[in-house]
Amino acid sequence: MNTWITIAFSAITTLSIAISLLIAIWIFVKLAGRKIPWLPTAYRSLRPRLRFFVITLALMFSVLAVNQPEDFWWTVTSRSMIILLILSAGFLIQEIVNYSVSQVIARFENGDQSDAQVRRITTQLRMLRRLAKAIISVLAVGLALFTFPAVQGVGAGLLASAGVLSVIGGLAAQSVLGNLFAGVQLAFGNAIRVGDVVVVEGEWGTIGEITLSYVVVYIWDERR
Repeated sequence: MNTWITIAFSAITTLSIAISLLIAIWIFVKLAGRKIPWLPTAYRSLRPRLRFFVITLALMFSVLAVNQPEDFWWTVTSRSMIILLILSAGFLIQEIVNYSVSQVIARFENGDQSDAQVRRITTQLRMLRRLAKAIISVLAVGLALFTFPAVQGVGAGLLASAGVLSVIGGLAAQSVLGNLFAGVQLAFGNAIRVGDVVVVEGEWGTIGEITLSYVVVYIWDERR
């Protein structure tokens, strides 16, 4: 009974602190937003993931405060909260990068789109945004998986046999990596840019999007 009272008290305390912190951030944004025009927009974009991260952090502290590693429920719950915290932090960082780069892209898009240099920079920024989001996602999932001792053991074994596995993995992922590097090369090699007019298989259209694995062409009759 005392254990559950401790859990309830700890959860109420940490959640109260988390809610107070979120309210303080909201008040700061309201006040500072009068002088910093971009701050309210950034807050609205980051708010869902920020709330998820802060509340997850508070709940993790409430679970760790009980500290009963001999109980199965505590082990499962604490591991779950750590995984959620890692993923929520990854989501938050991902959205920060996405918002920051999107703001820079918007400034270039408001410029002269007939300028090839502007469209080249915009295309490269979009590619960098996709690369950053993909890398952050992989790192977050990887860190979450490495909280399991069994996965840590597998990781050590993989590092021990990295020479053989790198060759096998390279052959298995040759097609995927080839597409990935091709997409990066297209964006940074200035071969094509978003907004360029091209002819593909006898159909003319406009480059609408360059992703990590394919290029979207907007055909004249609204096909893609």
